[in-house]
Amino acid sequence: AVVSTQSTGNAMSCDLNDNWGIKAYSLHDRPSVLTSLSIRQKHNLLNKLKAEYPVFGSTDTDNTTALTTIDNGHAKYLEKRPVLIISSTSWTPDEDFSVLLSALVKYDQEHTDHHPDIICAITGSGPQKAYYQQKIAELELSHVQIVTCWLEPEDYPKLLAASDLGVSLHYSSSGLDLPMKVVDMFAAGIPVCARNFKCLRELVIHGKNGCAFDDSDHLGRQLLTMLNKFGSKENKHLRILKNGVEHFRKLPWHYHWKHVALPVFDDKYVFKDYGTDDENSLPGNPLTSGMPRNMI
Repeated sequence: AVVSTQSTGNAMSCDLNDNWGIKAYSLHDRPSVLTSLSIRQKHNLLNKLKAEYPVFGSTDTDNTTALTTIDNGHAKYLEKRPVLIISSTSWTPDEDFSVLLSALVKYDQEHTDHHPDIICAITGSGPQKAYYQQKIAELELSHVQIVTCWLEPEDYPKLLAASDLGVSLHYSSSGLDLPMKVVDMFAAGIPVCARNFKCLRELVIHGKNGCAFDDSDHLGRQLLTMLNKFGSKENKHLRILKNGVEHFRKLPWHYHWKHVALPVFDDKYVFKDYGTDDENSLPGNPLTSGMPRNMI
């Protein structure tokens, strides 16, 4: 009989213990690779993608994309650039993308001079893609552009890192599983607005590394608040959330494995040459920094 195992979240561990009598240890998903791009690398990526998806480009030459430009040989952001929001999906019924579309309509309708325009890239392929593409084509938006993409595997993490904000519409009917796409977004350094459900707080801590929303109106209001005066010192919302994401990125897979999984196996000699043994060399050590346990 199984007496112990590992799960990917605290809620799942509790369920295994309460309903099956299995002692489970929570080993949360962590990214093994972190992706960061310079403005020049973002410029090059958008230049590459605009051939197939013109929304990423500009009427100018290769010197300018929708977000960036080359000035005296140096890449920089455009002064009044749009915000790049990204979401990924397999276009199945368990992710209701009408929630995101309705939120973007709300943003467009309540847009002011203090709000940037939005480019929303939705990546992935699946059975409902054509249905939503038709819905998107029917929208009349002045300050929001929506593009559905299918990217090369190496370009997906790069586009995440080139984005300003991620959106996850994953909803766990069981309340036990966490969206890996959010881990990917955090690995790229971007905060996430995620649809709320029972155990989401194990990954997305509202107001710390992202925001949880309940419906389209809630998400629309979050976008209007978060992006108000985007790019100025007065906009502190995204800066706070990005700082929270950096805490997540500073706890690598090896650190989590060592403190959660390895003690269960207790075969330390197998892993003695793996990674660093100096815990104090890791910034944001949760044992000393006071970081919430569910960030580990």
